[in-house]
Amino acid sequence: MANIFSLKNFVNDIKNKTILLPDFQRGFVWTDTEKQSRLAASVLTKLPLGTLLLLESSDPLEYKCRVIGTKDEVPDNTLEELKENSVKVKFLLDGQQRITVLTTLFTDAIFEIASGISNIVSSSLKNRFFWQFQNIIQMAMLMIYLVL
Repeated sequence: MANIFSLKNFVNDIKNKTILLPDFQRGFVWTDTEKQSRLAASVLTKLPLGTLLLLESSDPLEYKCRVIGTKDEVPDNTLEELKENSVKVKFLLDGQQRITVLTTLFTDAIFEIASGISNIVSSSLKNRFFWQFQNIIQMAMLMIYLVL
């Protein structure tokens, strides 16, 4: 069954560590800022971004996992606390690249939860887009213009 989630809900779940990246997932590979910019333009022009695949589990200890967008492993005591409180978690199986870029682009969540700037998964994310945001808006406006 497909569910529709807002980025705000995803960000809250990332902050609360209820959406996690299982350790068997590859690392962050969208280090090309051009690819990241194209994703931002897609959002701004309301193009579909594809699907995300999440595995819901009542056992947060089912896999070793990392916090999305960081190199940090989720400590076992955090996972045990979630389990004790009967909190279901979702393991992100597909969509890590898009969620990481969008969360970094539109929020400070990953920067807030990382144990230090050196623990952000890619130096390309440390640059942030805010200084380039005007260029993204111009690109999105151009794309809208070309579509019209």
